[in-house]
Amino acid sequence: IKTLKMQIVAGRDFSLDYPSDVKHGFIINETAARAYGFENSENAIGKSLHWKDWSNPDSLKKGNVIGVVRDFYFKSLREQVTPVVMVIEPDFTFKLALRIKPEDLSGTIAFLKKTHDRLDPEWPFTYQFVDQNFDAMYQSEEKLSTLFTISTGLVIVVACLGLFGLVEYSVNQRTKEIGIRKIFGASVNSLLILLTRKYFQLVLVAFLVIIPVSYMAAQQWLSNFAYHISLSPWIYGKACGLILLITAFTVSFQSFRAAWTNPANSLRNE
Repeated sequence: IKTLKMQIVAGRDFSLDYPSDVKHGFIINETAARAYGFENSENAIGKSLHWKDWSNPDSLKKGNVIGVVRDFYFKSLREQVTPVVMVIEPDFTFKLALRIKPEDLSGTIAFLKKTHDRLDPEWPFTYQFVDQNFDAMYQSEEKLSTLFTISTGLVIVVACLGLFGLVEYSVNQRTKEIGIRKIFGASVNSLLILLTRKYFQLVLVAFLVIIPVSYMAAQQWLSNFAYHISLSPWIYGKACGLILLITAFTVSFQSFRAAWTNPANSLRNE
């Protein structure tokens, strides 16, 4: 409990000062306390509990609750926290949980292996890091995240190239119109608005269409997790702002070039 930094909210930890803990001591989590019908964690202390005896499957281990720990996650967040009952089973001590300093990991592991091989040379030394175990629970999400990132990047590049080409084509088709408007006193700002307004309108319409689809897809994915965030409107606001910024950056070059072109050159070319 100390090694994994669990928090005791009621009662005490297992202790060598209480030899009876080996046969009669139980520590449970908050979910288990509620499952057993205790009013609160403090109320569970001292209550009797019967549990399966691992050393003798046909019998029960009888004892009392000596401590309650705060709920902790030991499964994927796709699952609800379940009741946990912790007992001391001397016959099943085949693993060690160690907290080590991050400095010189290779040297520390080499020392542990050397010590293990000296004490139990017949059994191979293997180890795992707790954070790696948790990472393994979300490998599918990490792969999905990578796939979405790459796909989104490719889509944005292709969309920007298409938008850039569309703006260039539109500007070339309206060269004479832009030149005439400038002769009659049109400002650069008004010409920029004229050339880019419809693209921003199309982007906004597309964004409004995709919002419900995106929301339902995100909700469906989040429903796979027992614990998850709630979707905030700010997420869509930021996304919309980013899309408009990318659009502005894409269409600005051609639009600025057309708006600053000398109208005499435009009309002469026409």
